[in-house]
Amino acid sequence: MKSRSTSITHTPTENLRVPARKMAGQKRFGMLPADVMANPRISLGAKVIFAAMAMESYSSGECKISNQAIATLIGAARMTVSNAIAQLQMEGLIEPIGEPVKQIQHYRLLHPKFAVSLGSSVEAAADPLLHNCAKCGQLRRVNKACVCYSCVRKMNAAAKIAQQITEIKGSIERLTA
Repeated sequence: MKSRSTSITHTPTENLRVPARKMAGQKRFGMLPADVMANPRISLGAKVIFAAMAMESYSSGECKISNQAIATLIGAARMTVSNAIAQLQMEGLIEPIGEPVKQIQHYRLLHPKFAVSLGSSVEAAADPLLHNCAKCGQLRRVNKACVCYSCVRKMNAAAKIAQQITEIKGSIERLTA
């Protein structure tokens, strides 16, 4: 069996590619969107597994694969794959479809780069600027980070509140000193 290697490009705007075996005369690779690569909450192993799942999806946005098959594909332990898949589910990047059949689970990739799997809704056909928000998962207009403007407002409000709390604490400390 050929050894597989993972290469990470040097700029955060480029994609991670996971080379794999040749199928039908072509070399396949999985792509990792730049916003997923730059996300510090996602472990390196989970990022590689997401790229491997993207490769196995054949651009359909869905794949049927077992944890053991992923582990063999990337050269990791099955437990590592299970933990990474749980992390990808918590981040809202994948979702299982139905129950596993003979340890093979059907997954849907939820990142907007794989929007083919989300089906063609009337809303998306009417407005090509609609994508699924990476934060809340709703079909909405999103920014370059694939986050809808409602979520951006919520994050900005939370940051503003945290800043005001810090300022108040500083004022209290100055008054009591």
